[in-house]
Amino acid sequence: MCIKGTARFICSMRSKPLKPFDFSAFIHGTDIMKTEKTTAERMCYIVNDKDLSQQAKEYFAQIRKTDRLIHRLDSTIATLRSSLTSTGSQLKQDKVQTSGPKNTLEEGIARIDELERTINIRIDELIDLKQTAFNMIKRIPDLDQQNILIARYIQNMKWDSIADEMDHEIRWVYKTHGKALIAFANSNEQLLVVAGQPHDSL
Repeated sequence: MCIKGTARFICSMRSKPLKPFDFSAFIHGTDIMKTEKTTAERMCYIVNDKDLSQQAKEYFAQIRKTDRLIHRLDSTIATLRSSLTSTGSQLKQDKVQTSGPKNTLEEGIARIDELERTINIRIDELIDLKQTAFNMIKRIPDLDQQNILIARYIQNMKWDSIADEMDHEIRWVYKTHGKALIAFANSNEQLLVVAGQPHDSL
């Protein structure tokens, strides 16, 4: 990896033969360059701070999406339980029970069991995601940046709550958060896209 200003020159290896490396492309500032080493392909391109920040955001988005899914599944279960309670009350009141309501009750219970198993799987995934993210955040040298990322993405805290807890203005929190995202990507190079094309923005 070569560094020039705020940009990073990222290279990776892939098992596919290509044309010989053209150094003139690098001299003239070409973003993507290729070289051949026996049967390997070397892909290189420029990554700036905006790219690094975006890649960090996309990584943390996995945690938020999983968390939201768990809440939605939990809300669905609550709705089903409420519906089954009404169905159960109707069965008790009816003198003649048809197969319709009973089957609906059994299907609803089975559906709840299935959703609960799904939630348990997602909760395990969320715990793993947060633990991995926490370990990656700890690689950042700056403690303020660590604290902000942990508060925002591990603890799901709001911006104003983070500012109050850290005893700083919210503008400082936003600015430090931006630096923290870049530091996170720099401290965890596996986040960088090395397939030969930059990330698309969210």
